[in-house]
Amino acid sequence: NSMLENADLEVNNISFSEPTQIDYEGLDGVYSIDILLPFKGDYNSLISFLKDLRNSDKKLLIDHIYITRNGEDGIVNGQITLKAFSYGNVKATDNEYYYINAYKSIGKEDPFKVFDDYEEENKQVINSDSYVEEEKRDLIFDMEADDIFFMGTSHYVSGQVKRIDKAKHGNSSIRTEYNMSTIFKKERAYVVLDDKNINIKYPPQSIGLWAYSYGYSPVTIGIRFNDMDGRKIDLELSKSVDWMGWKFISAMPPQDLNIYPLKLDRIYLELDVSRDEYGVILFDQIEASYGNSQEVDSTKVENYSFHIVKPGDTLKSISKSYYNTESNYIKLAKENALNPNDELEPGTVLVIPK
Repeated sequence: NSMLENADLEVNNISFSEPTQIDYEGLDGVYSIDILLPFKGDYNSLISFLKDLRNSDKKLLIDHIYITRNGEDGIVNGQITLKAFSYGNVKATDNEYYYINAYKSIGKEDPFKVFDDYEEENKQVINSDSYVEEEKRDLIFDMEADDIFFMGTSHYVSGQVKRIDKAKHGNSSIRTEYNMSTIFKKERAYVVLDDKNINIKYPPQSIGLWAYSYGYSPVTIGIRFNDMDGRKIDLELSKSVDWMGWKFISAMPPQDLNIYPLKLDRIYLELDVSRDEYGVILFDQIEASYGNSQEVDSTKVENYSFHIVKPGDTLKSISKSYYNTESNYIKLAKENALNPNDELEPGTVLVIPK
């Protein structure tokens, strides 16, 4: 992460493969993960970044480099394929691999700083009568922490996570943007919570999280645990996304007390085989209870669609395309946690209120 933070390169949509074990004689186990790293920047910055990779004490191998001229003076773009290794007697764990932080605040401009032409929008106040709460739940994780990452299971999965000023509880939620294609096997997009130490000491009756949907999607939403022996346990929360607005989705975790404590380390979006899907979902508080509960927010929500940014797109041109006026570009910026003057990255998925 420090190498990426220090590099004067634009790096977006990093993809990761699942860890793979490789048999080498004399070692108990070698694990590798492929990392696809697209970039844009000046040639000297690229050379500096490659030197940092070469001199790094991390177990990284440059497998392939593809470079093209951008058309701007001294600017190149392309992609680097890396292999990250874990080896020796230590069993490979996910935290031995390296992820890009989508919104790390250190040394970065405050994403919630008020920008020019910003107009304060009245926040919607949810009346307590607009939903029915059947049972009290305990807060497990509030989603307000920094350093939350995005990870895909292969190069067929891209996306990013960022904080957005649109929350069910607290000040913000995690905006998860995903774009997935599947052929012969299922693929997943992960919201990575590895270092948050979300430990469940004994089995609750149910556990879940708040999810905000902009429309129907065939993706399955779930959470992943690790037990004390490092075994991974998936818990499906919703087979598909069939609601709009905020909804608390939950399921009963394993009830065998012998496997606890469990560490919750991932939220996942899973897409079945032979499908293409892209979209945006917001995630907020993770909660657990000792009774069956489900809370649906019946407050009226807007209708939305998604737009994949194409080369040359701007917020104003997109506003013109959908609303026949450029004046809604500020609304689009706010809805997607952007600055109105940001240059849009091709391939980005934007939420478009109808």
